[in-house]
Amino acid sequence: MSADFPKIKRPLYEMPDFVKNALEENNLMDSYRKKPAYTQIDYLWWIKSANKEEIRKERLKQMMKELESS
Repeated sequence: MSADFPKIKRPLYEMPDFVKNALEENNLMDSYRKKPAYTQIDYLWWIKSANKEEIRKERLKQMMKELESS
């Protein structure tokens, strides 16, 4: 991922499989990739930082809704 974002100084996060699968299944990967690098990183951090699985799922849903409307 760091090759995609050479100027980003924030920690980079690998996209979890469940996020990748959700983006691909809902045809939202292009919308995700069109977001600025810092937004992509923030989305992944926000989802991964949830302590409970149910919260991660809710955050994923929220990201998907935002991507659908953009």
